Amino acid sequence: MTEKDLIEKLIEIIQSNIIDIPKKCILDLYESWLHKTEKNIKWIFNKKHISENQYIPVNAYLLGIDFPNWFGNVWAKKRIMVIGIDPLRNEKVFNENNADKNNNVLIGTPYALHSSKMREGRTRPYWEFINSLSKNHFVYLTDIYKTFFYTDSSKRERSYVYYKKSVFQMNSVRKVLEQEINLLKPNLIITLGKESFVQLTEQKCNKLSREISLNITQLNNFPNIPIIPLVHLSGATRKVNILDFIKANNLNISDYDKRWEYGLGYSRIIENYMAQ
Repeated sequence: MTEKDLIEKLIEIIQSNIIDIPKKCILDLYESWLHKTEKNIKWIFNKKHISENQYIPVNAYLLGIDFPNWFGNVWAKKRIMVIGIDPLRNEKVFNENNADKNNNVLIGTPYALHSSKMREGRTRPYWEFINSLSKNHFVYLTDIYKTFFYTDSSKRERSYVYYKKSVFQMNSVRKVLEQEINLLKPNLIITLGKESFVQLTEQKCNKLSREISLNITQLNNFPNIPIIPLVHLSGATRKVNILDFIKANNLNISDYDKRWEYGLGYSRIIENYMAQ
């Protein structure tokens, strides 16, 4: 599978299940993200284009959609799928871009790793993890929930809370992800955090800050693909939980002093597993 093939098939998934915007708009976004072009691209759209398969409530606002993104050589021997939770958005980014928080949706990538500003700043731990893994493997990033939103101005209910109220909606969420798995055929799936693991596998999530072999599982539809849940790299995750996880996987925590270095530790853990 070439990168062109991957994009073409992803466009079909995106337009059918996530947001129906022109193919050229999606191609322009990927051209900019993957090949670092300076082309001025459109990434703010009216929410009316969002697929009915996303089950967006009428009062949804601060909407975000992340398209899958990837790093490394598409011809690499091993393909790794990394699954996050959702495309979190905030009011600040809407205001900075003169976007309408009630009627627009902002398109991006998981952890905004297409942005050098974000890679060097707030999402650097994720970047160090993904960039390090991509030196030897093809690494594909996506989210369990393709669309983010709040349902009321108090921000008490975000999208994944809303989705979990309905088995039907959650089945639709998983169906899109299964299409991605079928397309990529990864050798390994990594979930970041409890939420993505539970919603992908429909299994109870055991303690994450322990040796990864204790938590490996599979999906019934994809029994040959191991799934490894990792402690989330989010700044909201307690430092002690991340360090306990690193130590439980036989790494020296003194080698990972700064928060961005945790991503390097995670990469080492996965590389050690892949080498077995």
